[in-house]
Amino acid sequence: MKQSGAQQLADINLFVANPFVFKGRTVALPLAFVRMTTEDEALMKWGNNIVLLEGVPSTMFVAPNQEFVIAVQSMGTKETSILGATASIAYGSYKGAYTCSQRNCSEFYD
Repeated sequence: MKQSGAQQLADINLFVANPFVFKGRTVALPLAFVRMTTEDEALMKWGNNIVLLEGVPSTMFVAPNQEFVIAVQSMGTKETSILGATASIAYGSYKGAYTCSQRNCSEFYD
């Protein structure tokens, strides 16, 4: 993750609750792919936490629920439509990814 510029492994709960604390910094977050929302934006999740990423290569993520540790430059929040409702969610720029081979990315934390 260092090659992606990640400065720290951030707590996903804190990042989603207040991404402005991390604004402009690149942090590593555990995330699972949900779906591409545009050609370069992806909706990601971890538990009940949702993050929208921009700058994602369109072929980077294919399988729903595949788990990664992703380097994200925090950009604050973004208004987006989820299940027909508008919501403000944590938003960041994709900087790189580590593909997890074990459930919950447990090998990353060993």
